[in-house]
Formats: sequence, C-alpha cells, structure tokens
Amino acid sequence: MNILKASYPHKKRPIEAFVLDLMELIGQENPLLINHQFRKVRSSMLNRTDRIITAFHQFEHYEGIKHQHFTVIAPYASMHDDICMLALQKSVSLLIIPFHKSESISIRGVKKNVLNKAPCSVGILVDKKIVMYWRSDCHSEIKFNVCVIFLGGPDSREALALGMRMVENPAIRLTVIRLIAEDDFITDLLETKLDVRAIFKLENLYKNDNVIEYREVIVKDGTNTMEVLHSLDDQYDLILVGRRLDSESPLVARLADWSFVPELGIIGDILASSDMKCNASMLVLQQQSTVEDLLQIQKE
Repeated sequence: MNILKASYPHKKRPIEAFVLDLMELIGQENPLLINHQFRKVRSSMLNRTDRIITAFHQFEHYEGIKHQHFTVIAPYASMHDDICMLALQKSVSLLIIPFHKSESISIRGVKKNVLNKAPCSVGILVDKKIVMYWRSDCHSEIKFNVCVIFLGGPDSREALALGMRMVENPAIRLTVIRLIAEDDFITDLLETKLDVRAIFKLENLYKNDNVIEYREVIVKDGTNTMEVLHSLDDQYDLILVGRRLDSESPLVARLADWSFVPELGIIGDILASSDMKCNASMLVLQQQSTVEDLLQIQKE
C-alpha cells in the first residue's frame, strides 16, 4: 500500500488497483477466479481475504484510489495465465509481485512465467522496511526517500518514469543515480535516443524542484558498478531499478556470474543481497513496450 501512496493517486491522476490473492489448487477441482467486488465483510471472525479487503477499503479514503479484489485458485503451472488474462482484461499498466528469498521453486516459476508473458510492465517487490507505517500527508515532516538507479534501456526508463511520478507527492524525496560507462560506445541509436530524452525530462523537472537530486557516476567496469551499489547508505526507503540490461555493457561486465536470481536481474540481485548495507525495499521493473509505442518513436 505504501507503493500506491508513494505513487500519489489524486483526482487528475487516479489509480485503480486490482488486488489478486493467489492460492494453489490442490486436487482435481477446476481452477477458479473469484471476484470479491460485492463481498460483505463481517465484523467478527475475519479470514485472510476479509482482512485484505478491509485494509484496501480503508485505503480508499485517499482521494484518487479505487480497488477491486480477486482470488485465483489454480495450479502453479498455469497460475500465470490467470494473472496475465486479468491484467489484459482490466488494461493494467503495472503488475507488482512480491518476492521472498525463501519461496519455493514453484512460486518462482509463476513469477518467471509472468515476466515472460505479461501484457504490461511488471515490478518485482523485495520488501525490507517499506511495511513500516509511513504518513504520506503533506503536513508530515517525515520524507519518504526514493532512489532510482539508472543504467539505460527500457527497464531503467520505466523505473525513472515511476520515480518521476512519485516525486509529485510532497512527502517524497527523489535521488537519481545514473551510471555511465567510461569506455562505452553506442550500439543501439534508438535506445540511446530514448535514454537521453528520459534524462532531459528529469533535468527539466529537478532544476525547479529541490526535492530531486540527480548525479552521474562514471564507472570503468562491473567492479566499479558494484562499488557504487555497496556505497549506498541507509537513507533510502525504496530503490527503483530496471531488471534487464545489455549483458555486453561495461557497466555489468562479469557481474552476471554473481547473479543467481534471474527474476531480479543483475543489479536487483546485488541490491537484494544480504551483503548490502542499504536496507531499502526495492522494486525491480520490467517495461512492456507495445508495437504502437515503437512505431511512434520511429516517426519522431
């Protein structure tokens, strides 16, 4: 819910959240998709579903937020189909899926299938301390500190776009750290053009906003990138980072050998490591580009 609050729902830019409760189907019964839109929550003997629905009903007091609650009961092998179909039917822009290191191979398989087949962008949430209560009203002196690690490419741009939306919230302070390879050369002119455009929008924004910090760091190789990540202190509450990167880029040279969780990507896996001093929660983003988007870019 703090992710939703940080995204600053309001009348002009409302957010509609579709909450999907996933349960494994055991036995020979048929898979089910249950819509709880008209479910009446009893005041006593609340079960797991009732508690989630009640929490989101209370959250709807925030102007600009609405939600619908669903339960999917399906085998893990096909659960991603229900998730992706609902996302398609509801024209969802972003799927957010929680990640836990202790989860089973079957659950990780569901996440991998969603990443491969989702009709929209996907965020994998590694929750460390974001569950702590955070007041998002503009009168609160407590800032919610968000950091975007930008290495270029569509997924990094997705992370930056979300960070730029979040900073519209008066309680958000945004830091953008852009890593630039010292000896890099342009291999994809279109992607480079899109990266430059995204940073240009950010620069126009932060020049007039003292709650945005932008800095560029020149790195030689993956070792330098690792040093930058390990230098992050514990001032951030949430880190946004792209999932997929060009594995040939000097920025991540030889880092792939240390990546054991492909759902998080190379940088996300490092940030989620117990070796990190920074205890910020993390949202790893994967952008879904449409054919229409690409055609529009080529015309410009």
